[in-house]
Amino acid sequence: MLESVGGMVVVQDEHPDAWERSDCESCHALPSLHRQACAEEIDFEGVRGIVSAEGYESCSSCHGGMGVEP
Repeated sequence: MLESVGGMVVVQDEHPDAWERSDCESCHALPSLHRQACAEEIDFEGVRGIVSAEGYESCSSCHGGMGVEP
């Protein structure tokens, strides 16, 4: 689980190779995202629906901007 606040927002120390990169798909396959819940309080069925509908555009809404300027 991520060490950041709420265990969701990715910080540079936890994701150094991808920091300042907005192309999540270069490392992560969309169909494999959120296959299992890492926290009981998160509605992963709902999250998977958002990811399916919005793709990688939805990553930053939960995980932060990865150091990418808006």
